[in-house]
Amino acid sequence: MPSIGRCARTAGSHLIEGVVIPGVTFYAVLQTVSLRWALIASLLWAYLVIGIRLARRERVPGVLLLSAGLITARTGLALWANSTFVYFVQPSLANICVALLLLASLVPGKPLTRRLADDFCSLPASLDAHPRVGRFFMRLTVLWAFVCAVNGGASLLLLLHESLGSFLALRAVVSYGLLAVGIAVSTLWFRATLRGEGLQLVFGH
Repeated sequence: MPSIGRCARTAGSHLIEGVVIPGVTFYAVLQTVSLRWALIASLLWAYLVIGIRLARRERVPGVLLLSAGLITARTGLALWANSTFVYFVQPSLANICVALLLLASLVPGKPLTRRLADDFCSLPASLDAHPRVGRFFMRLTVLWAFVCAVNGGASLLLLLHESLGSFLALRAVVSYGLLAVGIAVSTLWFRATLRGEGLQLVFGH
């Protein structure tokens, strides 16, 4: 496996590019200018990051493309409705849709978690030959479908019952908390699966 530092940098950069900066940009412009410009600013950031990667002939991660697509859909609908509520309710619905998409990927036996794993930490292709690893990714897909569904449901409840400022703060705590728990459980589970196959997880330097 690549080094832990490399995996952390890769995953962290994707989250910062696709989630943190667009959210901070939106809120800052919303407070200083207007909703319309806040929507446009977050959208421009998403395409700027993709444009820079393409100009450098770097691989554009699937997670980044998915994030840009979701931001585009959210912005289009929110501009059409001219509503902050419409903009913020969409991530909740998107989380639920992603949960359904994850579960749907189990039907053909090609779990999305295996395909997305390489966006964060490239895994050796030889792992796919081990039966327990294949079952692990099937079950991991169910786990992350549950995480996405809970995240979406909790965010929707906060949006309906809290002010915008409280919603943004509490949603961040809930979302990142669920992500942290999901990542921790996934890592420990992955290690246990490898041990069951007689494999040892070794990170590079």
